[in-house]
Parts: sequence; C-alpha cells; structure tokens
Amino acid sequence: LVLVRACDTGLSVAPDLPASVRNALQHRSLAAAQAYLESKILESPDIQTSCHCPLELPRNAIPRLADEEGCDVILMATHGRSGPERWIMGSVTESVFRRSHKPVLMVKTPACEQADFRNVLIPLDGSEPSLRAVEHVTPYLSIASRVSLLQCSGLDPEALGAEVAPEVIQHTLDQMA
Repeated sequence: LVLVRACDTGLSVAPDLPASVRNALQHRSLAAAQAYLESKILESPDIQTSCHCPLELPRNAIPRLADEEGCDVILMATHGRSGPERWIMGSVTESVFRRSHKPVLMVKTPACEQADFRNVLIPLDGSEPSLRAVEHVTPYLSIASRVSLLQCSGLDPEALGAEVAPEVIQHTLDQMA
C-alpha cells in the first residue's frame, strides 16, 4: 500500500514568492503531509505500507509514483465539485485519471467512509480495460454486495435512420446482450 500526499504549496499560482517564504511554506506543508500520512498507516502485519510526500503538483506526482512503485491501481477520493468551484479548483482525481497509465478507482467522498459497498454499478463497453474494472472493484465488495453491469454501446437506433432494417438493429443488440 503506497500512501501519497503531494504538496503543491501554491507555487504554481504564485511563482514569484521570495525564497524565504517559499522555503517556509514547503517545510510546513511537507511536515503536515508526513504527519497526516503517518497517522493513516494501517496497523496490519499483512500490509506493507510506505508514505510519499513529493513537492509537486498532485496530478503529476500521483501517476509518476504509481509507475515507480509498480502499483496495480490508484484509489482516489473525489469531492464531487461542480460549477465555479470546479473551474477554479479543478479536479485532481480527473487529472490523475487522464495522465495515469494505471487504472484509477474513483470513490466519492462520503462513500469512502464505508468499509464495503452494497450496490455497485459498473459500466462496460466491451473493451479489455472496462472488463478489468470488475477485477479491481472486488476487494471493496462483501457477500451482501449487489453488482450491476451496464453495457454501454453508444448505439442509438433512432440516429441510424430508417435505412437500417429493424432486424439488423435487433441482431446487434442481441449480440451485445
């Protein structure tokens, strides 16, 4: 288990800070991040845990560390920001998802507090990566969990037009099912 708290001390938005202020911010930020991660280390002899507090943007640090540490999956909470807050703050989780070569499991913040999930929806498009999502969610399921698989095709029979025979559309849908 690799715990990461990347420290962007605002230098990306205020690059002209005096060196003394920048150093103080970095030192304070790194110390707080390290203390936080150490408080989250799992007390289990079966799980080897390491902590990393890189001084760089999270969207860059997290995918890089996942590659360097040989991680199988990146698990991130998403805060579900929208509107102006999202425009201003951005989405670190989405940025990591777009930059990473590893699967990213995004968990909405309130759901993170649960030990396991009761009802899970997994959209599948038939590709290998979408099928691997099923493998990565199994550790978060219990015997009482219900998993629903949703086949996402992008096939819109109305958009195909009248020139496509209804039998062809039905055949395609039957194959997908």
